[in-house]
Amino acid sequence: MVPYEIRPMAGVQIQGGGPTTVVVEWPSRSVISKVVVIQTDGVLTDFTVELFNRNVVRGVSDSDSTPPDVGAIPEECYAVGPVFNGVNGVLKYFSDAATGGYGLAFYNQDPTAPGRQGVRPRKLYVRISPAGGGLKTFAICIGGMDAVD
Repeated sequence: MVPYEIRPMAGVQIQGGGPTTVVVEWPSRSVISKVVVIQTDGVLTDFTVELFNRNVVRGVSDSDSTPPDVGAIPEECYAVGPVFNGVNGVLKYFSDAATGGYGLAFYNQDPTAPGRQGVRPRKLYVRISPAGGGLKTFAICIGGMDAVD
């Protein structure tokens, strides 16, 4: 495992009252130990942040199991950790300080691309849901350890 951190993303615009999912380039096998989301513009508000290991924008995905074990899989099955709560425009989560723990294990669950068997996409899905109305702007930084895949 080697340290890994995304280049901070700024200017992420989200309409208050509704969720927006941001796709972040992230190692397909890793541990997430830092999540920082800061509101940089708009009326400061509380918000939630959810991390997913599969693109669940539609809310459910189809099982890739062999019949008869098929059907819709709820998005909660792809959650990477708890729902994080940002207060008054600020969310700072560091696993060492929050739980004294290892961090959040991450393994991308998106289907592999044709011809890329076993090579998972390097994507993490970050859903931000601000309260209230009006346009809000956020900055995001996520860090952890890359399993060097």
